[in-house]
Amino acid sequence: MQKRTLFSITAQLSAMLLSGIMTSAHAQQGAQGATWSPDGKSIAFAAKEGGTDFELFVIQKEGGGLKQLTNNDFLDLQPSFSRDGKQIIYSSLLDDEGNNSKEWDVASIDIAGGKPARLFGERGMDDYHPFELPDGNIAFSQRRNSDVHDADFRIWNKKTGKITYLIDEPRVELGFFEIKATIAQAGDTLFFSSKRNGHHDVYSSSLNGDNVEQLTVNSRKTAAEGWLGFSAPSISADGRYLVVWTDQSAPEPWGNVTHMLIDRDTGQSRHLPKPVKGRFMDYPAMSPDGKTLAFVSSIGEGPSGPWGLFVQDIASGKVSELWRQSVATQ
Repeated sequence: MQKRTLFSITAQLSAMLLSGIMTSAHAQQGAQGATWSPDGKSIAFAAKEGGTDFELFVIQKEGGGLKQLTNNDFLDLQPSFSRDGKQIIYSSLLDDEGNNSKEWDVASIDIAGGKPARLFGERGMDDYHPFELPDGNIAFSQRRNSDVHDADFRIWNKKTGKITYLIDEPRVELGFFEIKATIAQAGDTLFFSSKRNGHHDVYSSSLNGDNVEQLTVNSRKTAAEGWLGFSAPSISADGRYLVVWTDQSAPEPWGNVTHMLIDRDTGQSRHLPKPVKGRFMDYPAMSPDGKTLAFVSSIGEGPSGPWGLFVQDIASGKVSELWRQSVATQ
């Protein structure tokens, strides 16, 4: 096997939540978006803890050392670590000054402490799923806030402030979809989820959007059969193992979602045993060493939780709870 050094950054949430159109399940969701630090020692996530909006937290991989990073009246979601591990880059629902509305912009905050800083945003656009590229620029998904059906990958140049296309996604007709990417450290491989064929699947491509390869095949084509399909990819450090979020093994939409592991060298895949009883299990994040998954999940059958942050050893299946929401989401 040729070793491929990859760096995984995760960020994902449904477009319905991003547009402010929440289902009852999303409105009750108590945590979201686990993601690993580059050194594999910490996990960041968003959670409702002691309030009604999402704030950002970081915790040690063994548990303990919980630190709240943001504390404001905005929704702060989809955290990803900067490549040096010193900052969290995330999507925040901020006021659109002069337009009497709110839009999703990209912000950052130092993990060591400090105030959040808005990095960029465009009027009339929602910017989400941000992650840092090898050259320090920020890749993200963008859509017009008047059109939940259309989103594209773009790049924000930190030196010039200009925004350019990374991948131009075709318009899809079903409003619920996610775009989340994992990128090679050398900057030559992108793994992403898309509804470019009308339903959720995971793809790979070169960074400029060429050489697109479909990696999963969604057998459920309609909302009645299942919403998620395959989405939210996260890759191991050596590039061999890809983990995705899926409801392909679930008997009902939104129910009993699972994590599926794909061996990119052999092409074999398997659904990992569901580690938590909770019905609403969020997407997985692969640790840099490829040995552990991190994710949040409701605890119990209802979406209101409480919610918890968990890690699962892939080889043994052992699950450890790192954090639990003190009060179920109201």
